[in-house]
Amino acid sequence: MTIYLLLTYFCWNCLVFICYAYDKWQAKRGGWRVPEKVLLRQAVFLGGPGALLAIFFLHHKSSSQKSYFRWAALAGCVTSLLVAYAYSCFYPL
Repeated sequence: MTIYLLLTYFCWNCLVFICYAYDKWQAKRGGWRVPEKVLLRQAVFLGGPGALLAIFFLHHKSSSQKSYFRWAALAGCVTSLLVAYAYSCFYPL
């Protein structure tokens, strides 16, 4: 069961990274962008690591005005750690 949760978590963060990359690509092309509220929700709901990777490697939403994206990504990382801790308390290895 644990391996399936880890795989799901990994896939979710890959999807978050891909959404951020797609938004960055569309920004460069001048096309339709992913709404900021969607990106923020993805980051907060266990997508923090994927969002942080996109912020640092793609320089996406990294300007000083968009610092709340970093905070949302960090909140997602903390949420992920809390969920992992709670899971390990109820289902020890």
